[in-house]
Amino acid sequence: MPDTAEQGGFGIGVPPDPWEPSVHAATATGKEKTTIRLGIRPVACWRLNNCRFQFGCSFVMPEARNEFGSLQSLRSQFEGAPLSVFGHADPVGDDAFNKDLSGRRALAIYGILTRDAARWERLYASPLGADSWKDSEIDTMLAAVGFPQASANRSDAIRAFQQADGTLTVDGACGPATRARLFLKYMDYLCPFVVPKSGFLGAGQDPDLKADVQGCSEFNPLLVFSQAETDAFNASADKTERDSENSVNRRVLVLLFEPGTYVPPSKWPCPRTTESTSGCLARMWSDASTRRNPQAVRRVFEDTLDTFGCRFYHRLNVDSPCECASGGKVWINIQLLDSNQMPIPNAPYKLTINGTVTDATADSKGMFTKFISPADSGGTLESSGRTYDLTFQPLPPVTELKGLQIRLNNFGYSCGAPNGAMTPETEAAIRAFQSLHGLPETGVSDSVTQNQVKQIYGS
Repeated sequence: MPDTAEQGGFGIGVPPDPWEPSVHAATATGKEKTTIRLGIRPVACWRLNNCRFQFGCSFVMPEARNEFGSLQSLRSQFEGAPLSVFGHADPVGDDAFNKDLSGRRALAIYGILTRDAARWERLYASPLGADSWKDSEIDTMLAAVGFPQASANRSDAIRAFQQADGTLTVDGACGPATRARLFLKYMDYLCPFVVPKSGFLGAGQDPDLKADVQGCSEFNPLLVFSQAETDAFNASADKTERDSENSVNRRVLVLLFEPGTYVPPSKWPCPRTTESTSGCLARMWSDASTRRNPQAVRRVFEDTLDTFGCRFYHRLNVDSPCECASGGKVWINIQLLDSNQMPIPNAPYKLTINGTVTDATADSKGMFTKFISPADSGGTLESSGRTYDLTFQPLPPVTELKGLQIRLNNFGYSCGAPNGAMTPETEAAIRAFQSLHGLPETGVSDSVTQNQVKQIYGS
């Protein structure tokens, strides 16, 4: 399960789009061709929450190191998936300022992923209001990479860093050359991998990173206060509660797209971080002002699906587990099979989770998708006269025997209770799986078997 919104963020796969029938009329002569155009879609998403940034600033805090590890896992799972970075601000201030601020945060993440120290130098050298990297940010980076300030004299820590680097003049001043080395060292501390600029959606073809990085201003909030709440916050001199509640709207999202996807920057609808909001406004819903502004009741995107102003962003993320104000729901796919392990098309089912009952019908392949929250531990499923107990728990990697046992159980190869121990039942289940998939029937959880299980489970 992903972390909650109060923590730093998380990464997770996105539910696959169901294939819908494509209807085409007959052509005039029968020789003409019709075209099916498939839109791009994310296969996974990664979110970094507001608490991983210096307040009101684009500087990324050391604690974000935890979340970059989860992005590394996602990239391993979706190898070759190109990235695009989206920054978001809360609905305080004006659209133009928030577009700049959200863009700067997205650029800071891009800089880390690509080790673009020059990009960070531009952020450092060109403050935007309160977004000003000062001595405190230098101190934070030095401490993170092993050179904490041991005295009131900051230059001592800088001098120690310069001496250890071996390429810098040891003068105790954090000038451009020293900052460039410090930025890179800190980026290495935060992020254990590097993404080539060709690994982004626009392949780094645009000098201002169109299609690779964008700031979405305050146009796509996850949470919109009620009008009464907004009036109360506006009337109060203390904005602490308002800012705290709004924190869920201040976020950076990285979307991973189908491997092989490339969008020419000239075709990408989002404006560059250096451009005005006019490009964003051209992509808004006709009722965008109503969607993203207060109404009679508080609205949360995951419940109402009517808080995003940008229709393009809405289409990309309407099913995204990362765009949940409560902190990232996960999704499960369930396929209903008969006693011969064949799908039951359009099977009715009743799903009960935490007392909430869903009566619905599976699709033509006997499948349905359900979002669950990190607090959900299990439930029951009734279908075709049978009742099944469901247990939701974090899934260990397939390289751990318990992780393999859970997956094999879900496939229908009974391993008994997943306990991480090699039992005769587990060995028999592994042999049965290996036999069906043309692998050597060793009964051993070797790397070939693990990779086959992982590949099928992921699909």
